[in-house]
Amino acid sequence: MNSHGLPLADELFLLGLEDPAASAQPRRPRLAADALGYLMGAALIAELVLAGCITVDHNVVYAVVDDHGAPVAGPPEGDDVLLGVYEHLRSECNGLDKWVPYLQLQDVAGSVAGRLRERGVLVGVERVGLRRRLVYRPADPLWLSWRPVRLSNLLKQSAALSLDDRVLLTLINACGLRQSVFPALTPEASHYLDALLDELRTSSEWRLRAVHQIAEQVKWLTNHSAFIPHV
Repeated sequence: MNSHGLPLADELFLLGLEDPAASAQPRRPRLAADALGYLMGAALIAELVLAGCITVDHNVVYAVVDDHGAPVAGPPEGDDVLLGVYEHLRSECNGLDKWVPYLQLQDVAGSVAGRLRERGVLVGVERVGLRRRLVYRPADPLWLSWRPVRLSNLLKQSAALSLDDRVLLTLINACGLRQSVFPALTPEASHYLDALLDELRTSSEWRLRAVHQIAEQVKWLTNHSAFIPHV
């Protein structure tokens, strides 16, 4: 969980909702349902990476274990969504190209929305329009609208970012939400974001290496959704 009180996937879910002038009306996801599912699956894997219990090497997902094969860490207590994902990932060895689509098919986007409702961040889910698209009603529209403003201000200040915020920005960029979340970045702030992304691509830190592979998988899946393999 980041310093602002929400897990990574929850933050991404909220940033992926439309922002109709901080009003209390229900908000639609900016991403199509399958792309949102891929993003949420990837974000939950990244949460487990940040928790130190999952790693990724050459796009293959592994549980982090000690010399005796015992897990060195587990997901946060009380988080049934993350625990369920962890139990899947540690049950067998598979690549990101299998796990992320699998999690999407398990409706992890709905699970993350449920986690947000349990936290009181979202207070309602509805279906609207002829296509019956899901929309989400925030408990505090102004607080929700502040989420992208916080990140935008950090970029404009070229501020030092926490590991969680660097991962958050990486996945925002990978899924194609960058322009929607940051429509008015200055050239300097945009350059700073590009530099942060380049730094992650070349990082030797194991968690950042894993996140880079996760981000690349999200980008690929978003662009090739007709060719998704299943576990």
